[in-house]
Amino acid sequence: MNNKFYSLLGISKKSANMSNGSFAVEKSIKSGLAYLVIIADDAAKNTAEKFKNLCESKKIPLLIQGKKELIGRSIGKNDTSVVSINDLNLSNEILNIIKKLQNDGGE
Repeated sequence: MNNKFYSLLGISKKSANMSNGSFAVEKSIKSGLAYLVIIADDAAKNTAEKFKNLCESKKIPLLIQGKKELIGRSIGKNDTSVVSINDLNLSNEILNIIKKLQNDGGE
């Protein structure tokens, strides 16, 4: 996975534009603060399904990207399965990085 992806997660956390953990992310989705939700690709199936459904109902973009350990490390926490980006510009930048990685065919 691209280091810039994890760097932007760290910037999002440090700039207070991120919610992390199931409860906080669910709250940010329901309150309309979340612009992007990221679920670790090794998150529990129930967690992934819950947030897929929430994001779909609220029309929030969802990425299944990265590993719990690396997401957690990038934001100064333990393993983290789900985060929301609560800033439009940061969410767009993360989406652009992922799109570029996919178009380039590698990580």
